[in-house]
Amino acid sequence: PANCDTPAVNRFAGCYYLGHKFDVLQFTRYDSSINFPWGYAVVGPKVGPESFSVRWNGQFTFEAGNYTFDVGTDDGARLFIDGWPVFEAWYEHPPTIVKTRVKLMAGVHTVKLEYFQLSGKASAYLAWKRD
Repeated sequence: PANCDTPAVNRFAGCYYLGHKFDVLQFTRYDSSINFPWGYAVVGPKVGPESFSVRWNGQFTFEAGNYTFDVGTDDGARLFIDGWPVFEAWYEHPPTIVKTRVKLMAGVHTVKLEYFQLSGKASAYLAWKRD
């Protein structure tokens, strides 16, 4: 299982919690990407389709330049690069994709996405591309 305190390399360490405030850790796993159109489906062991949260943490190598990060969620999300907040919509909302532009130096950077789901359909998506 993934370690919630250590970012994975070239993938995400995903930590899945009951409750929308990272209340009770239920399971961990490695996710190669964040592209989960769960809808009303069960998310994983002991985590149903409502009132849960996930923290994904990974280290990736970037070339120097400007990047556009696409964050798509149904309910709350916040994105951090190297511990710095670069996007936040930490409230209940319908499915939304937001583009956030970030300038990065060449090298390894830690990308962390925090997400919560209260009710209704659940979805989480993160992707980036160099501009």
